[in-house]
Formats: sequence, structure tokens, C-alpha cells
Amino acid sequence: MGPQVGDDAGGTDALPGDVIAPALERFMQTYGSIRQNQAFKRDETLWTILKNLTDGLSGTAAVQRRPDTQIKWSVGKGNWGSVPHVSLLDQKETTTTEQGLYCVFLFREDLSGVYLTLNQGVMEYVRGRGRSEARKILRARARIIKATLASLLRAEGLDPQIRKEVQSIERELSGISLVRIYKSDFSRIQLHRNNIFYNLILNICELIYNQLIPTEKPGKTRFEDILKDEIRMSALFEDFVRNFYRAERKTHNYQVMRKNIDWLAAGMTDADAAYLPIMRTDICLESSDRKIIIDTKFHKKTFDSQFDIGTPKIKSPDLYQLFSYLTNERPNVPGTTSLEGILLYPSVEQGGDKELSYILNGDRVRVATVDLSSDWKKIHERLLYLVQ
Repeated sequence: MGPQVGDDAGGTDALPGDVIAPALERFMQTYGSIRQNQAFKRDETLWTILKNLTDGLSGTAAVQRRPDTQIKWSVGKGNWGSVPHVSLLDQKETTTTEQGLYCVFLFREDLSGVYLTLNQGVMEYVRGRGRSEARKILRARARIIKATLASLLRAEGLDPQIRKEVQSIERELSGISLVRIYKSDFSRIQLHRNNIFYNLILNICELIYNQLIPTEKPGKTRFEDILKDEIRMSALFEDFVRNFYRAERKTHNYQVMRKNIDWLAAGMTDADAAYLPIMRTDICLESSDRKIIIDTKFHKKTFDSQFDIGTPKIKSPDLYQLFSYLTNERPNVPGTTSLEGILLYPSVEQGGDKELSYILNGDRVRVATVDLSSDWKKIHERLLYLVQ
């Protein structure tokens, strides 16, 4: 496996093809002869070609805009490979070609061409479960995805552009059998480190399955309004925010966890203490000098307003809960560490993101919203900004 591209690779205004295409062509012209006539070892000519190729890729604007991209190449292990490749790995997704999703330049075995493809690494999974079992489970996942796409196409009121994109994706799965899926199918696919990269896709499929309800028209469905279910939306939003901060660990350098907080209680028996409810945070971010407790909420109306007149108010139960977390956690926080709280809501009303700031009982408390209907880059920036 080739080395990671050096950090000293500079940017370039050249078109990607001006830099990359010549290196790809030279590799195809050179590799066949080396593979056929030399024992497997470092070849300076070949290594220089591959360095030029990785440097060219790292200098493109697309890669430089994505600092987590790692470029690796392989011409075999112990023997010259029949299908050499150059991979672009998003380190938030995977750091190896043996698992996860990644883009890769795959050279044809006869070196007559090269393809840029989106690949799924399965070798680590195959080693863990065996080739036959891995094939069965991968096929089961693919069938769930195809069945979900088919159910979307039967849904009334689907956005025309989304319908067109779903149709295009479904056609790509023409080799997968269309089967009827059941709720139990989702629980049969257990998540572990070899297939966790499917987590998001399968969760979306399950969400769609749960939200589609039949209509009076045979074979047709429609979406149930999930926004009416505040309990489900609260749980969904909480999981999203927690997993976001876990995924961005290298960016913000906090430990991300849920934390049980002990009550500041005294003068009670063990039997009395057993009646106290568990005080558990949604999300807790900790560093050497800062602790942030985030409590996520979802309401159809973020703020309370008497008869829709006057200044809207923060919902009392939400603020009381966060205040209780901070009050009971304060004795456990060293004096050199700041303790903060954030009440975080998804925006469901017009007016853009809002942020209110207070000092309550000596601790900083903010009430903030994030607009999940905005561009993903803005959501990303907003959530990181809140913990800077």
C-alpha cells in the first residue's frame, strides 16, 4: 500500500485532467512490463509515476477542500497485483480499502483502461464471517435498499426530482431481486464494526418503512407526518447531534458521551434514594478545561407564546431540566474547568438560526437552534460553531 500523500503538496489551478491523465497513461504504459519482467520490489520509475499521480490528485481543488481525504495506492502485496488501484479515502468513513465506501481508480488487468468507481470494501467483513455468509448478508442489505426504493416510487406526493433520482438508483440495482420486506428484517441485520458503514443507509430505510402508510388506492402509499410525533423526532434529533459530534471528534477534540449525574441529595435512606429518577444527559462534551452539557429538544413550536402575542418564551420544563443538570454537576467539575449548558432545537419555524445567551447560577447557558433544512455545509458549520 502506498504512502499517504504528503502535507506539503501545494494547490494547483490546473484542470484535474491536465495533471492526472498523463500520470494514469504513463502508469498503464509502464506497469505491464515491470509486472512481467521483474520480481516484486520497489521500482523507482514506477514509484515516481505513482507519486506524481498522488501529488496531482492531492493538488486538485476537490481534494484540497476535503482535508480528511487520504490517498493510497497498491500494486500488490508480495506479488505484483493483477488489478492495481489508487484510492481516495474519507477518513471519517474509512482508513482502509477493506471496509467502508471510497472512490478508487481501478486499472484493467490488461492495462487497456482505468475506471473511477465508488467501491465498497468487504474483505475485513469476509474474514470475520466467511465469504458465503458475507455474501448472504450483503445481498439481504441490498434487497432492503431496493425494496425501500420501490416503496418510495409507490408513494403519493413524492417530489418529482426526488422520484427521478430514486428511479435512476433503482435501475442500478437491476440485478437485485425485489422482495417484500418486514419490520423484523431490520432487526436481523446486526451492527458491528464490519458493517457500521451501512448504519445510516439502513436507518433511513427503516425510517421510510415506518413512515409509509397505505392509501385507499391499491398498491399506493403516502408519508405519515413525522413532525407530529414529538417523541420520535426528539429521539431522532438527539441521536443525530450526538453522532455528529462523535464523527467530528478530530475537529473539536472533545470526548463525547452520555453522562449520569448524581443528585445533590442528603439525609435519605438507600430505599429513599432508589426512588430518585436517573439524571442522564443527552450529550456531554468534555476536554481538559471545558465541559458542555447539551440537551436536545424537539417541539412543533420551539418557544411558548401566550395567544401568539408578546415576546416568545423558552419552554420552562426544558430550561429547568438543563439548569438541574448544571446545578447537580457543578460540584464534580474542577475550578479550572468551565461548565456550560446548551439547549439545542432543530428550526421548525421561519426566522433562521437563533441563539440566546445567559449566565445562570454562575454557568453559561445558551439556547440555540439549527436549521436542518439548510445546506449540509451550513449545518456542519453551525454545530461546530456552537462548541467552539
